[in-house]
Amino acid sequence: MPFIRILKPTVFFYTSHTEPGGTAPSDFGYTDSLGVFMQWVLTEWKAENPSAAVFQGTDREVLRIDNASQAHGMQELTFNPFSQKGDPDYGLLYIGYGDGGTAEKRFAAISNHQGAGIYSSILRIDPAGKDGVNGQYGIPKINPFAGIPGKAGEIMAYGFRNPNRIFWDEKGQLHATDIGQHSIEEINRIEPGKFYGWPIREGTFSINPFGSFRTLYPLPVDDSKYGASYPLIQLEHDETVAIIGGYIMPEGPLKGKFIFGDIPSGRLFFCRS
Repeated sequence: MPFIRILKPTVFFYTSHTEPGGTAPSDFGYTDSLGVFMQWVLTEWKAENPSAAVFQGTDREVLRIDNASQAHGMQELTFNPFSQKGDPDYGLLYIGYGDGGTAEKRFAAISNHQGAGIYSSILRIDPAGKDGVNGQYGIPKINPFAGIPGKAGEIMAYGFRNPNRIFWDEKGQLHATDIGQHSIEEINRIEPGKFYGWPIREGTFSINPFGSFRTLYPLPVDDSKYGASYPLIQLEHDETVAIIGGYIMPEGPLKGKFIFGDIPSGRLFFCRS
């Protein structure tokens, strides 16, 4: 999915694509025995003539990540549309990245990394920076784990199975939709550095990532020690199966409402923001 930013007269835009596992050395992977099915690649394109019918310019690889399956890889690529020049996150690229199917393959520790890895996270990087792991991007100083030993400075928030869409409300508050496993779909209000539960939580329920994902349990009495943040909105699978979207209607009868959809059924929903 491409995302464009314009620095006149040059246009930069960003795309993600997949390549077979082992195509090139990755910037992020895992050291366990789990195989690499494919790699997600983030590319920056520099268009010298944005009005040209055929692309004219250059491209460079920004980031390459190993993925354990075809599922839950690099999702949304976006910039904060409310950010203005001079704001702390102006020009910073947000990336939704899922667990890569690691929990389903019973390698839950890869996605349950407590900020030490980049899977199951919303990442925020500076495409113009150079202090990332490969020198092709920067780690924003405003990121919650920037400069903390043992943590991934790229992370904005973590604990998502498949954060397929990232969006801001009219007040500039960040949100993300997260597709659940077998039971719960989520819309989360995102706060920097927070843990959103996956793979030990689905919605406001406990799950066992080494047992049946179809079985939900009540939250434990000592739930607070896990530090999980819970959804702003959650829906069971008798309503939606794969949530997508998250847009705030700017006007009309649904002004100020969250608009989102269900991929398999094609149905649209709205609720109060």
